[in-house]
Amino acid sequence: MPAERAFAAVVADDAPGREPALAALALVAGLRADLDAARARMVDAALAAGASRAEVDTSLGTAGQPAAEDRHQTAPPAST
Repeated sequence: MPAERAFAAVVADDAPGREPALAALALVAGLRADLDAARARMVDAALAAGASRAEVDTSLGTAGQPAAEDRHQTAPPAST
């Protein structure tokens, strides 16, 4: 069972078995990393376009949460 089918089986509450479930977890980890990178790029783009941190927090659903800025703050530029 490919990882994508195992993932679909888990989402549908249909136990796919040990190995397919582990493959599905690896797939989710990769997707999460891709989404985190995309979110960081979108936050940078929104801030560069003039959005405030409060607007970004609202869009991310983190408005009013302590340390919301820390969750989506990007690394500072590398010094040369």
